[in-house]
Amino acid sequence: MNDKAPTIDGVGSLLVAKDTVGVAADWARKSTFQAALKVMPKHRQRIVRSRLNPRWYRWAHAANGAHWAEMGERQLKFLIEAGLEPSNQFLDVGCGPLRAGVHLVRYLDVGHYCGMDLDPAFLASARKELEMAGLDHKDPTLLLDDSFRFKRFERQFDFALAQSVFTHVSFNTITRCVSQMETSLKPGGKFFATFTRNPGPRLRHDSFVVGGNLRNCDRDPFYYDADIFRWLVEGSTLDVELIGYWGHPKDQEMLMFTKR
Repeated sequence: MNDKAPTIDGVGSLLVAKDTVGVAADWARKSTFQAALKVMPKHRQRIVRSRLNPRWYRWAHAANGAHWAEMGERQLKFLIEAGLEPSNQFLDVGCGPLRAGVHLVRYLDVGHYCGMDLDPAFLASARKELEMAGLDHKDPTLLLDDSFRFKRFERQFDFALAQSVFTHVSFNTITRCVSQMETSLKPGGKFFATFTRNPGPRLRHDSFVVGGNLRNCDRDPFYYDADIFRWLVEGSTLDVELIGYWGHPKDQEMLMFTKR
């Protein structure tokens, strides 16, 4: 194969062709492919993703594939230390291809894991990951949704987690998520969410690097002041606490919302 890197448009057109699965897998091992994927339109990204082996997401998901197993296990360990028990009902917000979900499904009782994501390609890969892990019998529920409509699960939750979700959405979208979560948690239920914290001053608009990655005031990936979440839950049935650093490789910090 010619080692000359194709143009961004060239890669996009190449990968959506019906007979290019092998070519896609080859380019997935090259940095050019990841750069090309990021600038493709969302619909084209989904076509490309759907043609790739789901194991590819262990490298590509959240640009953090080198930490695939480590991050999945770390999330489970964190939640168990926070009190998660197999009998609890659990909601994985932005579950993706189940980097943590596979571990959680294995740990939880049958039917007690729920995952939601807005990307159908991620959910298709999630189902394949479950099949490869031999966990179909655990009867997890996976839903495609872009509006955090947690009521669709027709249950309330003891624990919920949004790992690397708040870093990629606007504050108004976070507001929708937390608002929907308020009515979906059981009394005493806990919702954990990671975010990148603004180190100060509060009134700033510049971008900065944290954990080796650029974070922005007004575009993805975002940073936020921790106090904005305290303001957000005023007058609600939720309390929020900043847990802080918990071992995330990109230095995202952890919030804990608790339902009174």
